[in-house]
Amino acid sequence: MATFLSRFGTQLRTLRRARRMSQKTLSELLGCNPQHSQISRLERGENLPQHKYDVERLGEALNCTGAEMKRLHSAYKQDVLGPRGYDE
Repeated sequence: MATFLSRFGTQLRTLRRARRMSQKTLSELLGCNPQHSQISRLERGENLPQHKYDVERLGEALNCTGAEMKRLHSAYKQDVLGPRGYDE
């Protein structure tokens, strides 16, 4: 997948930085190998979550409020699924 300015990646980075959390810490909370830079790839738009439940896991790891979770899902929907959306 080509890199693009990802709304999801931008939102993820904003939420992570607001919590003063490193990419490594977020990776560890999710059980990912921090050496593989998965969070970095998500934030840069190189990779996107495969499923909406992955968005939930990210939001939970970041301890998102309801409004923050809604923004994260909205960004995912716009970047990943476009106009067809997904079931809530």
